Amino acid sequence: MGKNAIVGQSGGPTSVINASLAGVFESCKNRGADIVYGMCNGVAGLLEERVVDLSTLLTDDLDIELLKRTPSSFLGSCRYKLPDWRDDEAVYKKLFAILEKLNIGYFFYIGGNDSMDTIGKLAEYGERIQSDIRFMGVPKTIDNDLMVTDHTPGYGSAAKYIGVVMKEIIRDATVYGTKYVTVVEIMGRNAGWLTAAAALAKSDDCEGVDMICLPEVPFNVERFVEKPDLDTAKEYLASHRYLWNSGMFVWKTSSILANIQKLMPDIYEGLERIEAAVGTGSYASVLETEYHAFRSESIDFGVMEKAENIYTLPGSFGWDDVGNWLAVERINPTNEYGNYIEGDVITIGTERSTICGGKRLIAAVGIEDLIVVDTDDAVLICAKDSTQDVKKVIENLKICNRNQLV
Repeated sequence: MGKNAIVGQSGGPTSVINASLAGVFESCKNRGADIVYGMCNGVAGLLEERVVDLSTLLTDDLDIELLKRTPSSFLGSCRYKLPDWRDDEAVYKKLFAILEKLNIGYFFYIGGNDSMDTIGKLAEYGERIQSDIRFMGVPKTIDNDLMVTDHTPGYGSAAKYIGVVMKEIIRDATVYGTKYVTVVEIMGRNAGWLTAAAALAKSDDCEGVDMICLPEVPFNVERFVEKPDLDTAKEYLASHRYLWNSGMFVWKTSSILANIQKLMPDIYEGLERIEAAVGTGSYASVLETEYHAFRSESIDFGVMEKAENIYTLPGSFGWDDVGNWLAVERINPTNEYGNYIEGDVITIGTERSTICGGKRLIAAVGIEDLIVVDTDDAVLICAKDSTQDVKKVIENLKICNRNQLV
């Protein structure tokens, strides 16, 4: 080599960053470097001339083997981001003066994206001033997002950690009788390698995660179609380019209110009048008046089909819209006659019916494929194949200014 080398560590520590340091040190010494310096706390420490001769710390093979297995960053780290030399050349002049003073011919920097950015800037400036120093980046990032590299040092141990943690979370979620959804956000900048590592939780003793959403996949919605006809729905499913809407939405209150104001202004005005009445003696009457004055329109049609910046998360899981009374028997167990019964109900010769009682006794004799629902102020009797027409009853009640079921 003929000249000295210097090596630094930058960014977050990983379980293998010191192994990379040991590799740089051994390679430089084997290739004839007189002195291999270590930067204390990366470039930030180098600017303060805080360096150490690594030969004084790594005196034999045992020291090097121990270094490979030492956690954290042996030399200390920093998150110092070099400015562009065109904006602040003084920093570069100072750095290169220090390197010349140390007779540095080879500069190694271990780290991720920001560290490689530092190497790129130093190499560019070195070329500009015709410096002989060779600048080399040593990949280290748990994100595994450095270009050209396949598996960066640091990713493997982090991926294993993610797999173990996800398995623990899955196990914790099974100890309670109540089913609930757990969402885990995993770091990785704009890359999904660490997120994908959640799949490692699946094994013979663990069912694994239910869904993994990777940031590389665009989830923006091109368009939103509410209740397409049967032929169109079949065409959508056959193309594999459409997702079925589960009707589960997540939004900030400010976001949905802004969209209602823009796309359903009449309803927004009613909401404003309700808000103004909160905490006053007229709140109950205002709420009732405005609520019954709202036109009947689904949020899907009123907002989602027209809104911008809609994103979706694809998933594969058990789901039921529970959009009409037929869903009741789909999601609840039925008796040996195919009936779902709730409340004080007697059935004779009744099959494949859903009967939900209230305070009164319901006796069902010889009926089939019916929906019967008894509430305090109304009774609904409906054929199963006409459940979608229940909304017509609501429309008629509104026309007649009646509040039952509304």
